[in-house]
Amino acid sequence: MNLDEKLAVEGIVGISRAIKGDGFLEESAVVNGNLNARFFVGAYSLIDSGAFAKNAFIGRFSTIEKGVQLGYPVIKEKNFSNHFFARNLPLQGSDDYYKKIKTSRYYFEQNRYTFIGSDVLICRGAVVQEGVVVGDGAIVQPNSYVVEDIPPYAIVSGNPAKVIGYRFDEQTVAKLLHSEWWMYDISSLVSKYRANAIDYHDNAQFIDDVAAGNLPRLIKKIFYLNTDRGVFEENSARNMIVGPSHIERWYLFSQKGVVNKPDGYHLLPIPALSIFSAQLNKLVKWWSAWFENVLIFVPDFRIGNVAVDHPVKDGRLVKPEAVSEDNSQKCYALALDALSQYASMSNVRLWFWCLNGREEFNKSNGQYLDDRGNYRHPIWNYEDMLEMYGASTIDIRQYFEGVLDLIVDGSIHPTNECYGQMAKVFDSLDW
Repeated sequence: MNLDEKLAVEGIVGISRAIKGDGFLEESAVVNGNLNARFFVGAYSLIDSGAFAKNAFIGRFSTIEKGVQLGYPVIKEKNFSNHFFARNLPLQGSDDYYKKIKTSRYYFEQNRYTFIGSDVLICRGAVVQEGVVVGDGAIVQPNSYVVEDIPPYAIVSGNPAKVIGYRFDEQTVAKLLHSEWWMYDISSLVSKYRANAIDYHDNAQFIDDVAAGNLPRLIKKIFYLNTDRGVFEENSARNMIVGPSHIERWYLFSQKGVVNKPDGYHLLPIPALSIFSAQLNKLVKWWSAWFENVLIFVPDFRIGNVAVDHPVKDGRLVKPEAVSEDNSQKCYALALDALSQYASMSNVRLWFWCLNGREEFNKSNGQYLDDRGNYRHPIWNYEDMLEMYGASTIDIRQYFEGVLDLIVDGSIHPTNECYGQMAKVFDSLDW
């Protein structure tokens, strides 16, 4: 049975050759356009033919019309050149000279994720820039170019797109957002109105009834798809682990059958991940709505240091030239702000593997020790994280007496044995 047949059997309309990447499709989703890289498409959402979506996460009951592009690259006007080489991107016409002028590392995020809420209409020919969040219930008028987040139930138009109105008054919008009706089975209410030939148009009483709640959940199967590895299976994971290269290694090794991943978890690697990345914040909010729990494998606080003074926190990797005491203090302040936001979310947990491992690594080299042998880094310390975020933190030291024998390099990457132990830890957690 080929992928087209599998999709059809599972109640998903799609053309498999137009789907390339790694992501999730909900039962009753329709993908007739191109879907690339990472993705999520919720039940009854449509990506019409001729539409293109890259790194796009789409809720339920949303419509992406013909000719729409989701995830259009951010235009970097200040780059030395407009060409691919100035963004460290490959080119089919590459030669030795091209390879020499490409940067060896690109210190800003590329291919950011785009988030489209539920009950959204993106009309024909519109372009939505990567990294944008389109709120639930919004309408993007035809041929608009969206470069900034759109509030829920807003109507936007133009180039660049601006809010020109709202679908409903503030009170009605609040009711609809509170109801999250797309997550519930509203068929019983529709049956109630059947005799009056409900048409949904300007129906205040129907909205009030939806907002009143007491409706059953609308349960749909979610399928995990990875076209590179030929994986198509019903998703059994209800928890998500998001993290940097440490999670990428775990994911790759688990795919090869070398190590186990924890049962009931999906691994989402983002190499060179910054804890204060605006993209990570949006991503965690998304997964915390669609999965029961999210665990953040907290990276080194200095990652993303190139962007500490930028309005958009889109740094990645550690840029050595930017490292200084002042820069590190700014990284720490941004990290604390981000961690406080995650700690306020009831279904998010933190795992400070990198910080704890770095401390043990430093201790073994006699760094940051006082006359009594006590460790104290001048900026960031594991004990401080426990004190500030203990309720949201899984304390590594309750499960590991030491980690020096369980890491393979200075980046604190775990050994295969360590990944196996972590899987057991996460399997045992009582969320």
